[in-house]
Amino acid sequence: MFKLLTLLLFIISLIKSHLPVVLWHGMGDTANGMNDVAETIKDALGEDSYVYAIQIGQNMDEDRNFGFLDKIERQVLEVCKKLKSDGKLSHGFNAVGFSQGGLFMRAYVQACNDPPVHNLVTFGSPHAGVAEIPKNIPTPVRFVLNAGVYLPYVQNRIVQAQYFKDPHQIEKYLEFNIFLPIYNQELTANMLYSTNMKVLKNFVMIQFEEDNMIVPKESAWFGFVDEDGNTISFKEQSFYFNDTLGLKTLDKKKRLAFETWPGQHMQISLEKFRAEIVEKYFINDLDTDTYFDDL
Repeated sequence: MFKLLTLLLFIISLIKSHLPVVLWHGMGDTANGMNDVAETIKDALGEDSYVYAIQIGQNMDEDRNFGFLDKIERQVLEVCKKLKSDGKLSHGFNAVGFSQGGLFMRAYVQACNDPPVHNLVTFGSPHAGVAEIPKNIPTPVRFVLNAGVYLPYVQNRIVQAQYFKDPHQIEKYLEFNIFLPIYNQELTANMLYSTNMKVLKNFVMIQFEEDNMIVPKESAWFGFVDEDGNTISFKEQSFYFNDTLGLKTLDKKKRLAFETWPGQHMQISLEKFRAEIVEKYFINDLDTDTYFDDL
């Protein structure tokens, strides 16, 4: 009887309850830069909804600097610990990643996913890497990247080097890049990475129509270019047809969404974000399966 009452109360709560939302900002931004996005989400889901903006480091200056100078995997593992220790996220959450933050959020799903992500949304994220150094990189960082992007010193210190993929030097990329080939399963396949991706309810990828920051812009959809500049779609790449990222499985289950939004990199209308992301994917999205298993 107690279990039945608990179940009924839980079902009633679904009418007005929503999963928390976790945000990971992009390069040059901070957790505080997510305030308008967080308010848009709360306005749609209710003021009692929980929105968590990821911060790396002890303050906003550190958070911004770590967007350029750090090892991505270290950040991912730090976030794994932070999210697992947050009791408000224990039943899972929806996630939104902006620019490189979307790539990092996807890496969280692959490496940890505890607590689990239900819907993953990424905006202009370099999932397949970048063939050109992003235009808004600070001059000193750009100088070091140009001097030797695949040198160990650079790879272990500069974030953008860790998802740089020169289509003219694929062998060097595979040998010396310390992050992207591993998480895109281009080397030895890690079954955990694909297993965790396959449990996503939806993986929504937004590409910006006039994006000249992420080159090629198709990287937001796992697309890339060959050495002649020809576009290679995600379905033409080994991680798709071998299903080492779980994308083929998600695709067959119609859980992948590829969207093109107007404008340049990170030009996001909050009204459009609310209508086409929050209201479409985040409202009344509590997954009861795990809860019911515990009854």
